[in-house]
Amino acid sequence: MQEWLTDDIRRLLCRPSDWRWIADGPPVDDDRHRRWCQRHREAHSHLEVLLAYRGETLYGLGEALYPVDTGSIIVFPGMAPHQLNYPPWVTAIEHIWFSLVAGRVTCRLYSLEGGRMRQLPVILAVLPPDLPERLHAAAAATGPSASLRLHSAVTELVATVVESETSATRPDDHIASVMQSIMQHLQTTAGRGASIAGLATVAAYSPYHFQRLFKRTAGCTVQAYIDRCRIARTRTMMAAGSSQKAIAQELGFSSPQAFSRWLRQHPVGESPASGESFEVP
Repeated sequence: MQEWLTDDIRRLLCRPSDWRWIADGPPVDDDRHRRWCQRHREAHSHLEVLLAYRGETLYGLGEALYPVDTGSIIVFPGMAPHQLNYPPWVTAIEHIWFSLVAGRVTCRLYSLEGGRMRQLPVILAVLPPDLPERLHAAAAATGPSASLRLHSAVTELVATVVESETSATRPDDHIASVMQSIMQHLQTTAGRGASIAGLATVAAYSPYHFQRLFKRTAGCTVQAYIDRCRIARTRTMMAAGSSQKAIAQELGFSSPQAFSRWLRQHPVGESPASGESFEVP
């Protein structure tokens, strides 16, 4: 059993009837928290789920703030702007975070006590083949059946984590598995929305330690790997006749001009023949 996966936490994870979906309730207004969120926001390509275990706070999703306490659950679709970390006045909370990366899920516990934050060891679980697609589709869906589909998919996600027997002792093979999942995620998304801080959070390491482990696994820095993924995607899209504007949007650049500046520093060479594949080292 994971050192933080206590009987009480396991009980909450295994009882979806005790969850409270914040999207079902109205947002609240808190001027101090809202101003803080405006300065501390992120958006990334991977889907995340927050399930609150202990404590009370607010959490920002988009432009809205929602009350979060035991059993509250929030789904953050890919590239949905949301709060980054927690304001300094928030104390005594424990939140369980699930991050989908490359067909796997990393699960970790954030414990904030007396102004000190801890990320406890990651659980890494392989998801059923169709579950990531169903989760992304359900998170983006609207209409009468949308919440039911999302509830079902998240319940399956959490059950997969609970049933996982992945060790949290961080042996080399576990570290390699986490890093390989992140590398595959970067290849799939071409680095869109990726940041060192965000990826380090998924892996439950400090940014400094994450960069060391990533370089040990990949043989290059995080940014160099992202650039390799971008170059590979650029070549593929050039071969398909995509415009510079379309490529910039695909890679997550703020504008075609920003993409042009990056391209001058990272020449992709000749456009490949149609159908030629490019592998990221």
